[in-house]
Formats: sequence, structure tokens, C-alpha cells
Amino acid sequence: MTAFSARQRNGSGGIEPAARFCSANVTIPAPAESIGTLLAKPASVLTLLRIPGFAAAVIAALANLWVFGAVFNTLVPLFARDRLHLSTLGIGILYAISLAVEFLAYYPAGNWADRRGRRFVLIPAFALLVVATVSLGWATTAVVFAMVLALLGMASAFSGVPPAAMMADVLPARESARGVAIFRFGVDVGFTLGPLLAGLSAGAFGFSAAFAIAGVPALVALAVVSLSRETLVRERSA
Repeated sequence: MTAFSARQRNGSGGIEPAARFCSANVTIPAPAESIGTLLAKPASVLTLLRIPGFAAAVIAALANLWVFGAVFNTLVPLFARDRLHLSTLGIGILYAISLAVEFLAYYPAGNWADRRGRRFVLIPAFALLVVATVSLGWATTAVVFAMVLALLGMASAFSGVPPAAMMADVLPARESARGVAIFRFGVDVGFTLGPLLAGLSAGAFGFSAAFAIAGVPALVALAVVSLSRETLVRERSA
């Protein structure tokens, strides 16, 4: 009889102690916890929209991109060409002025939204967005049009930064991707329908009415944000 078979019979070999060592040191995760994590039911669209502050964020983003698509991308070049009789270079200069103001306003918008709150930034921004959008349709000179367009660029920056921050404030981590999908859907709806309705309204009712109609979603967003709660959680001092 070999030494190995003797150790097997006596139970004093390396196989049995090794088995005892593994069973004592390996931790198997609880089946109920792992199954519950894997099979957790995802929240529906309506469930996510019921989260306080999330629907307001989606509507605010939709309104911001609606105005951008309807006004910046559609009505501004048509109005500048047909009413103000500007050249292609003149229209490009208008865009450069407005977008420069918008770019410069992005960081202050984010800074104020973090320090003072999302609603603190959004409410006056949407109010200015409505006023500037409607006023563009009544501009009679290129200088006035450029000034109002610069105000629109600033309002677009201040109304465009906080919605994404609001979404991040309120969405649970496990629903972040689904929440972003809904948020992006709202953005794309605004950017798609805005130019379409702007073109239809300009052809049917004229530029002044088209600019006023383009400002309606911003007015709706102003009302929704005004009635919603602040999503920024402030740290309490001890």
C-alpha cells in the first residue's frame, strides 16, 4: 500500500484539510440579495417623471432647445434676410455676437445655479427668454436685432445649464441611464418640433406671430419651474 493511499484511508492527507480550509474561508453571497439585485424591476417612464423636479428638468430642457431650434436655427436667418435685408456675412455676424454672449454666460450660469439654486437661475432666464423671443419679431433695424439676439443668447445659456443639473440632483443612481434617455428625448422633441412649427407659423401668420408662438414653450417652462421645488440640496453646517 502506498503512502498516499494510507493517508487517504486515515483521513490525514492534504485533500481533506484543503477542503476544510476552502469551506471556512470562501464566502458565498446570499442568493436572495444577488437575485434581488439582478431582477430589480426598472422604473417606468411615468414613475421617473413623478420624481419631484425631474419633469420640470425635462420640460425646461425641451423649451430651451425648442427656442434654439425655432428661433436661432429657423426664424433668425429668414427674418434677417427678408425683413432686414442683410447679407450672408451680416447674418453670420449676428450669430457670432449672440453665440459669443452665450458662451461667456455658460460658466456664470453654472456657478450661480450651484451657489444660489437651480430655480434662482431658471426663473429669470426663462422670463428673459420669452421677452427676447417676442421682441425679435418687432425689430426694425439690424442694430436692435443684434442687441436683442445677444440678450437671447444670454438667456439661452442661463436657461440651458440648470436642467441637466436638476436631473442629476433628483435621479437615483440605479435609474441614471433611463433618466438621461427621457431627458434626451425631451431635448430632441423640442429641437425637432420647434423649427417645424416656426416655419409653419411664419408662413401662415408672419414673422411677428411666429416669434411670439416660438416663445410659448419657454412661458410654459417658466410656469412649471416656478411651481416646482428647488432640487439643489444645500449642505447644513453643524
